[in-house]
Amino acid sequence: MNVRIYLTIGSLLIVPHFARAQEAKPEVLGFRVTVDGNIKLTNDAGGKSNRRTIAEVDYRNARTKDGVDVGVDRFGFRVLNGNQEIDQLEVSRTRLTSRRIDRPLDVTRSAAGPGLLAVFEQFDPPLLSIKLDSSGGETSRKTKDELGPLLGARMVDLTRLFHPRFPAEESKWEAPIVLPFGRGQHGTGALRYAKKGEPDKDGKITVDVTGFLKVTGTHDVAEIKRGEYKVAGTQVYDPKLREWVSGKLTVAVGWDAQLPNGMTIHGDGPATYTLTRREGSAKTKGSARKSNK
Repeated sequence: MNVRIYLTIGSLLIVPHFARAQEAKPEVLGFRVTVDGNIKLTNDAGGKSNRRTIAEVDYRNARTKDGVDVGVDRFGFRVLNGNQEIDQLEVSRTRLTSRRIDRPLDVTRSAAGPGLLAVFEQFDPPLLSIKLDSSGGETSRKTKDELGPLLGARMVDLTRLFHPRFPAEESKWEAPIVLPFGRGQHGTGALRYAKKGEPDKDGKITVDVTGFLKVTGTHDVAEIKRGEYKVAGTQVYDPKLREWVSGKLTVAVGWDAQLPNGMTIHGDGPATYTLTRREGSAKTKGSARKSNK
């Protein structure tokens, strides 16, 4: 066979294979949002209680050609009345545990009935696919066909709380935010972002975050009638990763809600929302459809 023809045929066989081998897998960054709220509740009858709720959600952002796929790996919370734990839940795609006094649970996915299996399936990524513009602002989002009771709309909002747009050429801007608080309530509105000083030695940029959000929804069965979240804090953006990598927001909570019997409940107190990178997530490569078990 002519050497030139042989090389040409060889290149047709080898080059496409080489090109496929060099295709970049999406970059996957792991995050954790921790919420710590300590809310004092009072009612018209003089009743008082103090509820502290600590919640964590572990999730991953997998870059796509024009946006990001988000998958939730784990969700858990604890509710304390003073120093007494009154509720606890932790769930991932493989196991659900609860230490509730009246209904303790410890169920694996393989042993789950249809109802719980639907909960586990919510953790099969991606939970949602988001299209982003050049500044990282959302242009559209598509969630799973049926959002379960745990990974519903507010869980989606929690995974997006620390990931607003970042216009590189602007020093100040606003972005719409939904801040979930649990038990049926959330805050909506826009927060203000302002770059703070110069980038650090690694090029990361610290941004001040401030604003007021209107509280809507419910507190369990009580309908929120009035409320406001006052938000202040900082977030850090990494231009190399094109992503927010850490942050802490302090929220001053205040709201009034009405029970079906007409009694008014008032809630106020502080809450903190913290974003951290999960250990081992730096420069992780692979498909968002792979799960951490």
